[in-house]
Amino acid sequence: MLQLSNTNSPFTRATRFEQLESRLLLTAVNAGGPAIGLFAASSGFVGGGNYTSSTPVSVAGVMDAAPTTVYQTERTGQGGGDFNYSQAGLVPGNAYDVRLHFAEIYWSESGKRSFDVLINSTKVLDDYDVFVEAGGEDQAVIEEFTATATGSGRIDFEFLTEADNAKVSAIEVIGETQGGGERVLFVRGGDRTGGFLEANNDAGRTEQLADINNFETNGGNHGWGTLATTLQSAGMTVEQITEGVENSSGPANGIHIDFESVNLAQYDAVVLGSNNAVYDTAAIDAVEQYIRTGGAVLFISDANFGGNWADAPNSDQQFLDRFGWTMNQDQGTYAVSRSAGEFDVPDHPIFDGVNTFDGEGVSPIVLGTPGTGVTEALLANAEGSTRVNTPPFGSNQQGNSRSVTANDAALTIAYVDQGRIAGHFDRNTFFNQNGAGTSIVRFDNSTYAVNLFSWLVGRFEPNADFDNSSTVDGFDFLTWQIGFGATSGAVHSEGDANLDGAVNGQDLTGWYEQYGESNSAVAAAQLAPGDLIALAARAAAESTTEDADTATDMCFDQLGSGFAA
Repeated sequence: MLQLSNTNSPFTRATRFEQLESRLLLTAVNAGGPAIGLFAASSGFVGGGNYTSSTPVSVAGVMDAAPTTVYQTERTGQGGGDFNYSQAGLVPGNAYDVRLHFAEIYWSESGKRSFDVLINSTKVLDDYDVFVEAGGEDQAVIEEFTATATGSGRIDFEFLTEADNAKVSAIEVIGETQGGGERVLFVRGGDRTGGFLEANNDAGRTEQLADINNFETNGGNHGWGTLATTLQSAGMTVEQITEGVENSSGPANGIHIDFESVNLAQYDAVVLGSNNAVYDTAAIDAVEQYIRTGGAVLFISDANFGGNWADAPNSDQQFLDRFGWTMNQDQGTYAVSRSAGEFDVPDHPIFDGVNTFDGEGVSPIVLGTPGTGVTEALLANAEGSTRVNTPPFGSNQQGNSRSVTANDAALTIAYVDQGRIAGHFDRNTFFNQNGAGTSIVRFDNSTYAVNLFSWLVGRFEPNADFDNSSTVDGFDFLTWQIGFGATSGAVHSEGDANLDGAVNGQDLTGWYEQYGESNSAVAAAQLAPGDLIALAARAAAESTTEDADTATDMCFDQLGSGFAA
């Protein structure tokens, strides 16, 4: 790392050829361009405008470069002006790595462009000439700094023109959020798919819909900043990626994220819930595979899709078709209450400490024939009526209204092979204070939110470390089998994962999910015969004489059958 000349500066500047350490990417924005890979579409800038070049940019010699097409767009001052960018939702006083991506895609010689960059009012780049620093035209260069979040949890960037126009190709903020535990990825819809509310659509609101970086509390706001900090306070890490923006006017399909190119396995849960784009088969296949191999997805509020606010959902539905669910349309705000007997499974941990939650009813879920490997549970019914999802519509014509049935859900969940999904009837439940229809500060919405996300990331599953070794492995499976095989007397307690007084299939489910096995041909075969005998002896010492005989017999049976379950 190279120290800046100002020894009092809180920033350090890295050589651009330094190999980066493994860290958590909090924000990656493609300045001036659409969503590409993990780089979200351009948003959050004040001032300036966008510029695009059709000439390819080289990333040769640049460590951890963005996709090459990211460098073909830029945010620029335009007309000699300045522009700003802010990242909120950080931990006050924490240090973060900041990466600024540049490429000179307009000028073909040095001295034509220079500008300053300030981070939290401290100058980190002085008279910066991209052509000189990159070593020529159409060549990428990255400048890396460490910056400390302000007392309000922000890092503010200022790009100040000296000659021609200031510019930046992309910005990354890397570090830890207020969470640091399970990782949750929010996928926001792009412009004109309903994911944004721009000033020309509603002069009273310019915030971005369901944005986890938006903390506004003006009347009718649509930010999810409070939801983000609520989950962070519960120990989770939240991240966000935004879909691309189509250039033409009018209703649009949006530019979807290529999920097949994203390492979804790094996330404990993914949220699709702000009028997402229309996805292709490859991306849908990737999300389904992520779920079936242990991931989790929350589907929420997609009914106001496209330029026609009343159009039925046609993006999230593509995913739900794989699991036998249908998402219907907006039909008014209502609350669901325990005291009114409206929780179908009142003892479910999602409802722990929750008496009432409410929403605008934008996306109730209809349970149909479950898909392959799907085990579902309707936890709370929708109420009143719903508008049927029978697209296509147009000119703001909604679907036909009908009374809800026993298969219409305000909240439903399902296990899908090794993973899980949830359908919730409204994103408004999680809006900041004074949100549209409702907000996270009403009723028990905040507690409900934490519980729902805790279920998604697997916090409520039984502990499968049956032998208390701090490792979930084949010994735990054998311990479970020994407990399950007890014929009389006290059941071997270490196999009782959910502490219900019985060792049964519900306990084994916990072992499967934590160990990652999808069927009973599990890793018990990794145990040597001596290990089995020792395990049986220990189980015998902790159980009754009759159980000891059963346990020992079971272990030898396993030896003779090749450990088949």
